[in-house]
Amino acid sequence: MRHRARPLVSGLTVATATSSAGVAVNVATEHNANGVAWAVVAACTLVLGAVTAAADHLLSPAAEGPQPPPDRMADAELIIECEVRPDGSSVRRVVAFTESAAREALRSAPLPAGTRFEMAPQRTLAVALITRRRSNGIARRLEAVGGDYPGLHVRLCIDDDVQRRLDGLRSAHVIVLDDHCSAANGRGPSRTLVGGLDLGALRHPDGRGLHAFLIVLTCRDGGDHEHTAALRRSLDHPATLLSCAGAAPLEHRPVLLPALLGRIAELAGTAVRDDDVCKAVDEALAHARRERPQMDWDRWSASVIRPEPETM
Repeated sequence: MRHRARPLVSGLTVATATSSAGVAVNVATEHNANGVAWAVVAACTLVLGAVTAAADHLLSPAAEGPQPPPDRMADAELIIECEVRPDGSSVRRVVAFTESAAREALRSAPLPAGTRFEMAPQRTLAVALITRRRSNGIARRLEAVGGDYPGLHVRLCIDDDVQRRLDGLRSAHVIVLDDHCSAANGRGPSRTLVGGLDLGALRHPDGRGLHAFLIVLTCRDGGDHEHTAALRRSLDHPATLLSCAGAAPLEHRPVLLPALLGRIAELAGTAVRDDDVCKAVDEALAHARRERPQMDWDRWSASVIRPEPETM
């Protein structure tokens, strides 16, 4: 408001000063250059000059006191969304627009205390890729990644043999299920199938659950309640789930999955904790955004899912 009033008041003051000076000169002229009249002219000039300076000072930005902070939403660098689902799983979505924001996102936002998990150091981390898409090149890309990192052993299951697929994922620390999903509704309880595998029946024959700390589902809506509820029945400890809202685009896989395995390879030989896995996922997504900024990476999210509680 003061910024709008300042030009108006200054203009009126100058106009008044000019008019007053003109009147004072006329008065002095009518009195034949009387000394008193010219003294009046000088006094009016000094007074009006002082008034103009005072008004300009009062309306200047420096006199307005501290300025309000700028609108932080106009230049947002980091957006973090947290969601706690009814089944107890937690989801954290992070969108970083700058390198510094990405580093801050990776450094902050610890996971809730109830989702802690730690695995003893393993010299080699086993990766199971369940897919039928050798033609799109993702299998060859992940094979190449496995060859680049001695701490990774990538096992490809690109056929329809269910037992071979089960053997691969049961022995894996990282599971990538890159196949179609469907629901089987028979006389018994409904089952959620991905690539012919029932997500709720992945336990070992002796009853032990999966020991994978990271599961990637590229099927449609892999992070919804139906998929997470089924996976929880196959777990004995918390695991990180990376999934996509809607159908995962084929062009996302060759960018995101190799970057993700590269980050996971850095965990070989160390005690793997759930926050380390989430950090690796965040770094892989940040890499994908830099490599292909035109793609919609916000559809991907990571959540920590916990085993289904035992019933008495």
